[in-house]
Order: sequence, then structure tokens, then C-alpha cells
Amino acid sequence: MTYDNNDLIFRREFFGGLVISSNGRCYYGDMVVRKIIEHQKLDDELITQINKQYGLSKGEVINLYKSINRNCNIRNMKILKNLHPKNFLTAPLRVFYDITYKCNLHCKHCYTDSGNKNKVELDWNDKIKLIDNMVDMGIKKLSIAGGEPFISNKFLYFLQYASSKEINISFTTNSLFINSTIISELNKLNIQTITVSLDGATSETNDYIRGEGTYNKVVKQTSMLSKKFIGDVALRMTIMKHNLNEWKKFIELASILEVEKVKFNCIRETGRASLNSELLISQNEYIEFIKQVAKHEISGVKVSLPVNPFSNCEYDIIDELGFGCSGGKDSITVAPDGTVKPCSQLVNGDANIKEKSLSEIWQTSKLISEFRNLEGNNICRSCEIYDKCRAGCRYRALRYYNNINEIDPFCYKKLNLTIDESRRK
Repeated sequence: MTYDNNDLIFRREFFGGLVISSNGRCYYGDMVVRKIIEHQKLDDELITQINKQYGLSKGEVINLYKSINRNCNIRNMKILKNLHPKNFLTAPLRVFYDITYKCNLHCKHCYTDSGNKNKVELDWNDKIKLIDNMVDMGIKKLSIAGGEPFISNKFLYFLQYASSKEINISFTTNSLFINSTIISELNKLNIQTITVSLDGATSETNDYIRGEGTYNKVVKQTSMLSKKFIGDVALRMTIMKHNLNEWKKFIELASILEVEKVKFNCIRETGRASLNSELLISQNEYIEFIKQVAKHEISGVKVSLPVNPFSNCEYDIIDELGFGCSGGKDSITVAPDGTVKPCSQLVNGDANIKEKSLSEIWQTSKLISEFRNLEGNNICRSCEIYDKCRAGCRYRALRYYNNINEIDPFCYKKLNLTIDESRRK
């Protein structure tokens, strides 16, 4: 993979290291790669060291050095030497930040129950501290959601500050506060993707979930974004009972609106979704949906699924991080009040960035450690699709069985593993 810039960071890790580009893309390197990058030049000393430690011949070292240097300028790379003797990353690769729970809509499935909550948001200084902590730790990717981010205090100023620190930003919005002036400001910033939430391919379906009149407004806003915003625009639909059969029309709508990507995610029984059980889908319904979408293509639209074990696509997984999903392993979530937790679905965390640095929380949080150091289960570990699904959603296992190491109730392979009410806590 050739990098399109020289603004690269190399983060030392217990397995070797990670090369991270300014757009947030991350590439794995083993101990030999780390030795080459840290030495920064090809000479007899480097060749001798690698030969003694790893058994590579002179020719193999030279070829590997040339290959790495073709893809990135080794001498110009910034090296972070914050290695610690642990079995987890020195820092997450991405921070998910639910910047506010204030919202102008009241969607039936909202997992954060936004619009009802008036939790105190971080003040400006704490928001700046979050970005500065990310820079110090070598974290390049920030994904913002809510609530509705544009209701958050000084949201544009926050984006401007994060962008000035070369953080790669994506955010999710209902789009209703966006206008041409705001798009012009966004175009000046380091924003990769704006994801617009829409929960149906028809006004009848979407408006039942998100409120009367929202469909036509959001379609109009998305059309404006696709024409005027210079980054990527995506449409996101949460799959639930009322829109399950509209996925194909939804992709077609995205194609008409000329957006780059469609994102699907599955409703989870939390927040307001737990109060609207008619929206919930079964394990079999979800699996059938994934299978159908996996074999469906529309030119010009990239379709993103939470996990798609039925395709031939490869997933960027660092095996050394162990069993389970990315929560607490290479990503974390910051709630509006500064609470840090391994997964956005969790209600509570055990630390707050108002009291500790993000680095300290990453190192010492017991909750994050629980997600990070999973025991796993033999059924998942021995499954032929484990490398793709990575045991599915740990939150669902925790929610239904009160056991983070249980099989995901929506397991792709165990089709008869319905939610056993006798085991559910």
C-alpha cells in the first residue's frame, strides 16, 4: 500500500508497531518492520542486528527495507516510542465521541435515548483536552455522533480545532441544521465523511421512526450535501422490523442521491428501542438480511455492514489483541459528560476525562480491561468464520446473558441458538 503523504506516525506496539497516515488509515508491522523503521537507514549495523535477532539474510533485509521505503519515507516518519510491556495497544486507533444527547428528533429506536436527556456536556476546555490527549497518544481518527452534533455548544469551533490538530474527522447527523454556509465551512476542514441518518426508503417508514416530515427534509439535505460537500457523504439506516424489507430501495435511493456509501447497522435492545419492542428483529431475520445484502451490488454505491461473513472481503484484524470485537481493544467511546467506556452501547463507564487523561484511562480502566482481556468461548474460537465475525457483538452477549464471553445471540452460524429466556438475565 502506497501512502499519499509523508505525514506519517509510527507507533511502537508490543507486537511490533503501526504505521498511521494523516487520513487515519493504519497498517500493521511486525518486529522486523519496527527495527527497520526505528533505525531509519539501511546500513551494515541494521542488517547485522536483524540477521542475529530474526534470521533474515542480507538480501531479505535489503528487499524489505526497499519495499517499506517505497510505500513511505522512513526518514521523514515521526516515531512515537511510548511502548509499554502489555498485551494491548499503547492507544486506541479511533475515538467515538457522543458529543451531546440533545436532539431535535425523538426517534423510536434511539439507543442513547437522546432528546430526553439533558446530561451536562464537557465544557470547552475539556473538549480541547480530549483532542490534545488524542494528539499526544497518536490517535488520528475521531467519529462524532449524538444526539444531534449541531446542537452541541460550539460544534463548528470544535471541528475546527480538531482539524487544526490533523485529526481525521467523521460525524453522523440528521442533517436538518445543515445549510450552504455550514457546508462551506465544513469544506475547509479535515472531515472525511458526513453520515446522514435515514431509517427508511419511503416517507411512511422513515417518518414512523423519526417523525413526520423528516424523510422529505433529509432527502433534500442529503442531495445538497452530495453536490456541495467535498468529502464523502453516506446514508445510514438502522435495520429494524419496519424497514427490513426496504434495504434494496434504500441503496437505490443512495444511488439517485449520488452519495458514496450506505451504512447498515442492527437495532439493539437498549435505550428507547427497549420500549418499542415491535421494532426488534430476530436472529434469523438479521442473518437473512446480511446474506441478501452481501450478494447485492449497485454501481457507484459502497455498502457497509457491521460484519459480513458471507463475502470475500478481508478485515483488518490484529490477531495479537485477542478474542472479541474492537471495543476496548482498538477503539473507545467518550460520552457527552466525559465518561469513557469501551463500547457506545454501554450505559456506564468507570472513568471520566475530566478527572484523568485519556491515556491514563486507557491504561487503567477496569471496564476497558474487561472488554480487552476476554476469555472467549470454544465454540467461537473453533468456528470457520471467526476471523471475519470476531465472535460478533460482545454487548449483545452481555445484555442477554450477563456474560461477555457468551455466544452472540445473533450468531451467524448457530441458527438454532435463539435467545434462551431461561438463561437470560
